[in-house]
Amino acid sequence: MTVQKSSELLINLTKNTESDACFEVPVNLCGLIIGKNGSNMISINRKTQCMVQIDDVRGICKIMGPSKESIKSARHEIEEIIQECRKKFTNSNKRFVKVPVQFVGKVIGMGGKNLMEIYRQTKW
Repeated sequence: MTVQKSSELLINLTKNTESDACFEVPVNLCGLIIGKNGSNMISINRKTQCMVQIDDVRGICKIMGPSKESIKSARHEIEEIIQECRKKFTNSNKRFVKVPVQFVGKVIGMGGKNLMEIYRQTKW
């Protein structure tokens, strides 16, 4: 079984799912929910035997599993990840700024020069 971000290929699904659930997740946390190389998704799959799809563009999470109990457990795992992320962001002095895609290169600068200057000035 492979787990990838929804913009690539969601998840290879098994045919014998009993039920499913869909709910919204914060778009800005989708990557953290998925985890590095899908690590969180793999962990949830192993713990709950559920398949999880994350649409990281629309912020939709779909869980498919063999039982309603397993689906409930998978959703609980995802909600815990979201809560942990919110606590980290709430308890920090970090702020996030959305940069329009056409300006990302200018913000980064040649060789990361602008980011390094931002880092130097803010001591981030």
